[in-house]
Amino acid sequence: MVLQRDEPIFVQGTATPGDKVSVAFHLSSVSCKVNEKGCWQVRLPAEKAGGPYLLAVWTEEETLSFKNVLVGDVWFASGQSNMEHPIEGWEWLPNSSIYRCEEELVDSDYPEIRLFTVPKYPASIEVEEVPIKEWKIPEPESLRGFSSTAWFFAKALYKKLQVPVGIINCSWAGTSIKAWESKAVLNEFKDSLNFKGTPPIPDRDKVVEALRANQQRRCQISIPREGQVREIGLLPTVAWTPFDLKKIPASSEVFWLKKEIDLPERYAKEPLFLSLGLLNRQSIIYFNGREIGEYMYPEPAIALIPKSCICPGRNELLVRLAQPFGPPSVKGDKSLFFMSTRDAGFREDLSEGWSITVQDSILKPEAEYQNYPGALFNGMVHPCLEYNVKGVIWYQGENDVWKPELYAEMFRALILDWRKKWKKEDLPFLYVQISLLPEIDPEAGEPPYQLFREKQCVALPNTGMAYSLDIGDPYDVHPRNKKVVGERLAEQAFRIVYEIK
Repeated sequence: MVLQRDEPIFVQGTATPGDKVSVAFHLSSVSCKVNEKGCWQVRLPAEKAGGPYLLAVWTEEETLSFKNVLVGDVWFASGQSNMEHPIEGWEWLPNSSIYRCEEELVDSDYPEIRLFTVPKYPASIEVEEVPIKEWKIPEPESLRGFSSTAWFFAKALYKKLQVPVGIINCSWAGTSIKAWESKAVLNEFKDSLNFKGTPPIPDRDKVVEALRANQQRRCQISIPREGQVREIGLLPTVAWTPFDLKKIPASSEVFWLKKEIDLPERYAKEPLFLSLGLLNRQSIIYFNGREIGEYMYPEPAIALIPKSCICPGRNELLVRLAQPFGPPSVKGDKSLFFMSTRDAGFREDLSEGWSITVQDSILKPEAEYQNYPGALFNGMVHPCLEYNVKGVIWYQGENDVWKPELYAEMFRALILDWRKKWKKEDLPFLYVQISLLPEIDPEAGEPPYQLFREKQCVALPNTGMAYSLDIGDPYDVHPRNKKVVGERLAEQAFRIVYEIK
């Protein structure tokens, strides 16, 4: 692990009431008596950066030893999906790995950086400790599922400061700021949030099982079964139903759409340009059984059909349309649905003549609790408050863009509250500006993104914003160049916290 330098070191635990507990670390040792509730805590003097050291804890009956303990700077990384964004991406979201993923995993030999991930758990009441306490040394396997932003931030700090760095990843995709607020702050906004307390949440085992099931469900929605494309191609005509492309039923999360196209021989000897409007939200396009395009958000579904998969006569255009967060849909003006040669000498209208079928058995969704007000503060932040940290990095806001004014007030309140909870009035708090975001539904009107970005700016000391508008992706809410984000956060730390250039 890494312990925060230049600050008293608190060590706590449980033991038999009345027992004497002794703790030794580096050149210091201290003892205490276990209270009547079986709890104990000691305070060791502050240490300069260094190590590795041994931390020993013992009573007359038992001794625990923690080896390879470093002293340096510890940062707390929190927020929603863009902070969680793993280096290798999400299993359920194809093509979501960061840029140059394998190259970055190879560059992982930094044994003085240590990684900790807070287990996901929303809770109705404040939790005192996390169930799994495991610090990891960076290597490809430990980094694949770790926060990319947090990793690049930690690596940039280490390279410049040359002191051990601990990074605690406490994030959860798709979460609102209200889930990260304490009860005290939520009470301040109870009228705006209609807050009447955090609703009951099942015990940890049930929540973890629900998370596992929902992840499996998302994988089913996002990824076709092996061999399924061939199965779909062999379905009899009676399995398909003619339909209007703009009227996708709401009866399933996954649909297969098919259109047969007759091509004259003279147009089957060169690549063809394909346009299918906007396919919301995850879609894969196949031509004669071969994948030619994959789209994660309602971006323009544009592809080039290689001449190697084009046949004279009958050709089959197949689309797997999926949406993990509601019914799928097809958007766009009729003029956006066509196939043509590059010179437009041939152009085929694709806005009509489609058939639809459902051939995916998707698990039913389990209940989710992560967006209950206060649930993530209770279950994930609160148990970390006794661990001294140098500062916080924060990447969140996409879930709250529709209420920029309220977010501004709640964000400011969160910073002040976390400082109070960590007992550090000047706790550095560095955050990322939300970048370009996709229009989830072009017909619903454009969310007030720019106003939201303005409201993100907080006039509080020891805060700094990493600019990201220039590195976003208008068709992906999760920009994949997280290295730039992490390094810009580090630049804010050098300027505000360490006061170095």
